[in-house]
Amino acid sequence: CLLIGGELYAAGNIKENGKTNSQRVGFIKSLGLSPQEECIASKGIVIPERFGEVYINYNALQSEAGYNLEPYKGSEATVFTYSVETPKGYTGETVVNLIVYNGRIIGGDISSRVFNGFMLPLGDYNGKTKTCGCHQRIHCRWTRHPHDNIHSGLSASLQRLSQ
Repeated sequence: CLLIGGELYAAGNIKENGKTNSQRVGFIKSLGLSPQEECIASKGIVIPERFGEVYINYNALQSEAGYNLEPYKGSEATVFTYSVETPKGYTGETVVNLIVYNGRIIGGDISSRVFNGFMLPLGDYNGKTKTCGCHQRIHCRWTRHPHDNIHSGLSASLQRLSQ
């Protein structure tokens, strides 16, 4: 374990720096994706203290890329959204959502902005995808597609924060 800035981390679990726009864009480029240079949206959220089905499923997606939102329950974070080129094998307008806590990227997703689109974990998309193992769209893992629910869940958290 490492103690950094008063926070304890398991070795190998220190998240990428995402404090500045250029750091976030650099991170997205490191995934093999081509982002626009500026985010198209940013919003504050509160990661719920208790995970319902939506966040349980979303955290399962996070674990596929080595992230875990559990330690951040009840914490305020910011979601930065960037338009990117659609990864090979997928269709539709695509965005990357990065969840940033205290200047560090703690999770996120690559998703289609179309209804019944795809949602993928953050990972290396230079031909080495880290999806559900069947190399299909992530909704093959769930009986219903989490994309609309997770973003409405994030929006609900944001609304609670602003009250």
